[in-house]
This record gives sequence, C-alpha cells and structure tokens, in this order.
Amino acid sequence: MTGRWLEILKAITLAFLVALSVVLSYWLWMGPVYETDGGGAEPPPPLMSPEAVRLSLLGPERIIVHLGQDKHTVVYPGSREYERLWQAALHVLASMSPVVAEAGTGYEISGDALRRARAGTGMELVFHKYMPAGDWLALWGFAAEGFPAGEVMTNRLAFFAAENVAVYVKDGPAGGLRPLGFLAEGAAGLAAAVEEVAEKAPPDYFDVAGLSGVPMAEGTYVPVRPPQLPLITCEDERPVEEYLASLFFEDIDVVRRIVERDGAIIFTDGRRAVRYYPDGRMEYTAPVYEREGYVPDLLTDLAEAHRFIAQHGGWPAYPYLYDFRAVSRGDEGPAGFEFRFAFHLDGFSVVGDEVPVTVTVLEGSVTSYSRKVRLPLETRRPERLSVGFERLLGILEERGESLGEVLAGSSRVVDLYLAYHPGIRSREGEVFYPVWVVERADMSRLYVNLYSGVTYEERSYEGR
Repeated sequence: MTGRWLEILKAITLAFLVALSVVLSYWLWMGPVYETDGGGAEPPPPLMSPEAVRLSLLGPERIIVHLGQDKHTVVYPGSREYERLWQAALHVLASMSPVVAEAGTGYEISGDALRRARAGTGMELVFHKYMPAGDWLALWGFAAEGFPAGEVMTNRLAFFAAENVAVYVKDGPAGGLRPLGFLAEGAAGLAAAVEEVAEKAPPDYFDVAGLSGVPMAEGTYVPVRPPQLPLITCEDERPVEEYLASLFFEDIDVVRRIVERDGAIIFTDGRRAVRYYPDGRMEYTAPVYEREGYVPDLLTDLAEAHRFIAQHGGWPAYPYLYDFRAVSRGDEGPAGFEFRFAFHLDGFSVVGDEVPVTVTVLEGSVTSYSRKVRLPLETRRPERLSVGFERLLGILEERGESLGEVLAGSSRVVDLYLAYHPGIRSREGEVFYPVWVVERADMSRLYVNLYSGVTYEERSYEGR
C-alpha cells in the first residue's frame, strides 16, 4: 500500500513539474506581461551617457576615405583612424547648417562634379541600415528639423571638404547624392583626421565604376590587390549558469532551478525567469511595470540596454546596433524599443541570419533579453590565393549578375564589400569565412566565399 501511494505521489509531482515547465516556456516565448501594482522602481542610471553610447554603438560599418589626388582607402572599426574620423564626422553633423534648396530638384551632385569631389579630400560613412536621414540625425542626438533631405532613405553620408564642408546623403540603394547640410567655416578636425590616414594608410582601394564595362554604382570601392583575410574559428559562449543567474536576481535564495528534458535550465523567482540552453543561448524575461506619464526616449533607452548587457554577460569586442524598432502597447502609444546588436570580427561585419543579442526596453526597464554570442578562438590564413576583383567579376558574369548590358532595375549591383559569414561547425567551434558581399538594388545580397569562390544567395534581409 505504501509503495502504491508513493508511485501516485511521484506521478502527481511529475505532472506538476511538466505543467510548470510548459507555463514557464510559454511565458519566456510569448513575452512579458504588464504589471500595474506599482512594483516598478525607477531604473538605475545608465553606465554610459547617451553621447558615449553614440560613439560606441552607432558608428558606420566602414569609412571610405578620399585622400586627395584621386587616391582612396577604407578603414574599419577597431582602429584609431576610424575613431578619429567618426568623431570628426559627428562634430560636423552637430555644427552644420541645413541646405536651403529642395532635395531632389536638380541639386544632386553627380557626373563630373561628383568625380571631382571624390578625387579631392573627404570621406563617406557607410552604415548597416537604411533609414531616413532625419532619423539618423535624431538617433545621434542631433536636431533633425529643417533639413530638406531628411526624408531620404539612406545608409551613406558623404563629407567633401573644399573651402567649406558639404554633407550629402545617398538616396536609397541606387540613387544619387543629395545635399543635407554644410559647414561654412570648414572642419579642421576632419581635415586633420583625413591627413593622419593619408600618412599611415596606403591608397589601396579604387572605384570600380571607373572601369569600362562594369555597370556598378559609383562609389563602390574595392581593394587594388586580392584581400588576404584570415579564417576565424569561434566558440559558443558558455556561461556559468549559477553565476549569471545571480546577476539577474537580488535574492538568489528564493530562486528555483528547473532542468528541462532538452537540457535547458530555468531559474525563476516566480516573476522573472532566465533560461539557458545547452548550446549557450540565453533568454531572460521580466514583467513590465507601467510608469505614469513615461515617454520613451530612443537614446536613453539605448543607454539602458547598454547598461543591462554590460552587467549581464558583458559586451564582446566591437559591437554595433544592427537594428531597432519601436514597441507599442496597443492603442495607448509607444512603450519603448527593441534593440538588436551584432559584432565585428577583425573589423568586418558578420553577415547571416542570426542576430547575437536582442534587448527590449519598455517603460524604461529591460523586459526581455536574448543572447547567443560566439567568441573568437583562433585565426588562420589559407595557403590558397583569394578571389580578387577580376576573378569576382568572372563569377558574377557566369551568374549574369553584372557584366555585359546594364541590368535594369532590381538586379543592378549597388555595393560591394567584405564581411564574414558563418560556415562549418565542428567540435572545436564554428569557422567564419571572409566573403564578398554583392548588394543589389532590390536589397538582396549574394555572398561569394573569398577563397573557394562558392556563392550563397540571400534574397531578403533585415536591418539594411
């Protein structure tokens, strides 16, 4: 009799644990539930000011530097030259005056005038995402009113320095450069930063649009010689679950630990929950506490996301804001923002489908946080020759991408640059391969492995 009742008790306990696991899984996957019981305290102050976050997370993917005398190079995140150029650009953007002319009514710079500007001194900032120019200014904390080109969807800003500094924005993937603003007194910081690059970096890039029979957009700069980038092996981040759990909960003694059948581990205090998966992925959710009269602010919420990540897992090297969107609360208006972050490897962007870190800030506090980060383990340089620009043209020609007649509309190549793409996964880690990224006017991309020449098609992607 005792044994029978013991089996019944075990069955009831098992059923309860299964039901609890299902409830927690639903809670984690379906997002936070709003609370109105006044339990939400003011969030702690950000570790970094919005200005510091702007410098560390909102910089360009790469900077094309015009060195004068029709010589050019490209600098990437992680270098001192990159930081100086980015700071100089922010100074110009903060100080410039808007153009008076209506954008798009004959005021674009093109043809010989554009070629002369690029042959002189200046730089072009290329970003990870297309947004209206006014939204870019607002994201950096600058006033966006009064700029006629503020509605132009862009991912590129051009700074051309002569007697003064003129700032232009690229009009969409395949459009020209429209005037945004100017700085009449010039910019000594910008000139000094470009001069420093000219002294240290060789003029090792050229504009492919100048080649006969290559119908790519002007301003597409590629290396003069075949680039020799290393293969980078990365390992999954493996957090110590109990230690990281202590970062999310003030009183670890009231936290329960639940092991699921798939090996995932859940820590919960009944209101918040953290789940760790066997592959190193982590998810956190917390209830939303409504704050009366609260108005979301993009830079402040971004700083809060930065603070939270720094204290709950930390930042890998060279992060950047990949994408963001406003999050509303039904008909009651906006409640906050969802931010998606990615990272550079060896200064280059990582392309592909997976975004390593996502954070949602609602009512000023983090309510969800997912993380799947890979950390560089080792690098090696292949012995084979890489795919240079001429060989790349042959690969594209075989696919009918760019040579011969200019392909009308969506198939035209509008940008060409280097990045890393995840590849073979083994017990030691996952190998990231350098690739050529061929970007078309319809926002689709083609990846070409830098060493094998194998192509990978990506028809649509977010964040650009």
